[in-house]
Amino acid sequence: LADVQAQMQTGDLVLSYTVGGKHSYVIMIRPEGTSFAELIVDEAAAAQFGVEAGRLTAEKLSTILLADESGVLSVVSSTIQSPEEFQEKLAGLWRVLVPEQERAALTSGEVQRLTILPAGSLSLLPFEALVVSQTEDGPEYLLDVGPPIVYAPSASVLLNLAGRQST
Repeated sequence: LADVQAQMQTGDLVLSYTVGGKHSYVIMIRPEGTSFAELIVDEAAAAQFGVEAGRLTAEKLSTILLADESGVLSVVSSTIQSPEEFQEKLAGLWRVLVPEQERAALTSGEVQRLTILPAGSLSLLPFEALVVSQTEDGPEYLLDVGPPIVYAPSASVLLNLAGRQST
């Protein structure tokens, strides 16, 4: 953790996800400190995704993302689904996967670079596609209002890449 923080600059945020059989967490790493939050599927999101409310588990996440016709990735890639349906699902994922205390920082310009360390099926999700708000003009995607996003499979790989010398 200290090595990751030593590589960070002011305005950087790393979201490191851990997805398990009974619990899932996101570790929020900033140069000045670290916090974590358990990932919870609230009643509204549970109804939207067709899963049970409560702690996010690997099984629930797989259902949310990969279910044949109703999974977020299936709905987003479908040409027959309504835009409203996938926008609502992407907004629901934003609320489940990004802790409330980080949402404003990501959309206000406070965070200047976001690094995602996904786990399990989260590695299939383009976080840029998450809907951060619905406006009269349509949805606002993280791609449009958030910082640049960097992905790495793990903190170890991130550190190895940061430590490589340019040739």
